[in-house]
Amino acid sequence: MPKLPETAGIILAGGRSSRMQGSDKALLPFGKVTFIENAVIRLSPQCHLILISSNSEDTSFRQFDCPIINDGPFLGRSPLAGIYAAMSWLGEHRPDIQWLTSIAVDTPFFPDDFVSRLHETQKTSGKLAVMAKSGGRQHPVNSLWSVKLISQLKQTLTENSHLSISRWLQERDCAEAVWDHSPIDPFMNINTPEEKRAIEQLLNKSAH
Repeated sequence: MPKLPETAGIILAGGRSSRMQGSDKALLPFGKVTFIENAVIRLSPQCHLILISSNSEDTSFRQFDCPIINDGPFLGRSPLAGIYAAMSWLGEHRPDIQWLTSIAVDTPFFPDDFVSRLHETQKTSGKLAVMAKSGGRQHPVNSLWSVKLISQLKQTLTENSHLSISRWLQERDCAEAVWDHSPIDPFMNINTPEEKRAIEQLLNKSAH
């Protein structure tokens, strides 16, 4: 497989987890690890550097020895704030890295070829952004971004109080990398305690 461009991975864990009964979803147990541990374990082999986007004051995130980045002046705007903050950090600390891939912390099954397939699609399409797609559904939070988009992101976040990440990417004619959604959708996300219990039961059954 051709060598991929140096890529940073940002795990988006800055949401409010409002449907998880007030618990910080990233720190909840999922199987034998937490959601954030699972994301770090799965994404680390695919990226040159891992960043964590979190607006929490919980010190638990420090165990991973990854830069922890908050949304700064754009707190609460949209996941785009976390993307912009990560690009800003890279510009200051790692200007040699020109690509950023984002993954939602509540997407525990994202594939081992997540970053490589995004880059393959980018190379073929020539686009500055590529989003994941499975089962006919787009997953814009799980995407590849060129850091060249940082000025456009800043302008958007400055001018808009709320913005859909999906709409933003579609307006820039981003490409799509497609995965099979069976036997399980690799980009299934878990939003509620009920969904979490159902998935854990499924995992327990498959382990026996």
